[in-house]
Amino acid sequence: MSLIIFVRHGESLANAKHILSDELGVYPLTKTGRQQANNTGTDLKQLKIDKVFCSPVLRTIQTAEIICKHIKKPKTIDNRLIERKFKKMRGTKVTDNGWKLLYGDKIEPFELLKKRVNSFIKSQEKNSCILAVTHHDPIVSVIASAYTADHLISFSFRPTYASITAVTFEDGNITPLFFGLNFMTEEAIKKIPKKYKW
Repeated sequence: MSLIIFVRHGESLANAKHILSDELGVYPLTKTGRQQANNTGTDLKQLKIDKVFCSPVLRTIQTAEIICKHIKKPKTIDNRLIERKFKKMRGTKVTDNGWKLLYGDKIEPFELLKKRVNSFIKSQEKNSCILAVTHHDPIVSVIASAYTADHLISFSFRPTYASITAVTFEDGNITPLFFGLNFMTEEAIKKIPKKYKW
């Protein structure tokens, strides 16, 4: 069994400006986003994390670097964790999640997103604790896979900035432990298998 901790990046300038962006080198973390990442890094020190992976987008790289200072692990970029491809929607300013109902066919299909994120999960070593710093929709796709749900779950599950989602993976099955936590509660820590805790 593997434990995979998914963390959404901290707030970025794109988020603050409500801009859809999957571009790599633009829109760094805001001051608030850096603090969010720092808080999450402090929380994750409770876990025995073996490897850290992140999306190649600037906001996830910066979030991973902040967290890595706390847990003393290097990061590795994995393209499968990249933001959902916004295609013609890139650069569009949106103010709520309803845009997906109107323009969902103009971005990367949810099933393709699930496929690449599931490929990342399946490629991890057994009996390892993995941290994956990624984006909103890739995390939503993990929960959708765990519950065999369709893209509609993306309208109800909203992981906040630098939030923590944990799943286990064993024998081809994704089992959610908790999702979208802004900090590790006692109840959440109890759900983590003992071998992955200090």
